[in-house]
Amino acid sequence: MARALERLAELIKFKLEELNKFEHDNHRITVGGIINSVRKIVTKKGNKEMAFASLNDGTGSIDLVIFPKTYEQIQGMVCKDKVIAVKGRVDYGDTKLALLVEEAREFNEDSKSLFEADEEEATVEIKIPKNTSKARLQALNELLRSSQGERPVVILLPNGSDTPKRIRLNYGISYSADMRSKIAGILGLDS
Repeated sequence: MARALERLAELIKFKLEELNKFEHDNHRITVGGIINSVRKIVTKKGNKEMAFASLNDGTGSIDLVIFPKTYEQIQGMVCKDKVIAVKGRVDYGDTKLALLVEEAREFNEDSKSLFEADEEEATVEIKIPKNTSKARLQALNELLRSSQGERPVVILLPNGSDTPKRIRLNYGISYSADMRSKIAGILGLDS
C-alpha cells in the first residue's frame, strides 16, 4: 500500500494541502490517496445508496461526496484503507472543501496512469478574486502570455452574481506546479 501511495503521488499534479477555496472552488480536479472512512446512506428521494468518505494523501484530507449514480459504478472501490484516484468538482460548502466525485479508479503500485483521458489536456481555470487590482491583472496577463503552451485557459471573473463570467483565452499555457504558484502569488492567494 505504501508503494501505491508513492506511485500515486508521482502522478497527481498537486497535493490536498494545496487546495484552497479561492483557487479551486467549482473546479474539476484529480486527486488521490487512501480512504480513511466511509459512511453510506440511502437517499429519501429514489431510495438509492450514496456515500460520504474521507480521502487522505499524506499532506491533507478532503471529504468525498459520491452521489447515487456514481456510487453505483464505483461502490466496490469505496472501502476503508483502499488507495484510489478520483476525479470530481471541488465544492466549498458552509465551512470546508469537499469533492463531488464523478469518477474513481483503484490504484496500485503497477498503475501507469490515473485515468484513460490524459490530464494534460484539462482546461486551466483561473478564478480572479473580487476587487483584484488592475496591476495584478496586468501582471497575470504578462505571465500567461510569456508561458504559452498547450493547456487551454478560462478566466473566471466575479460579476456580482453567484456564477462568475467565463472568458476563454485564445491561446493555451504551459501549466505546472510552478506556474500555479506564480499565478497564486500574483493574485495574492499565497497562504
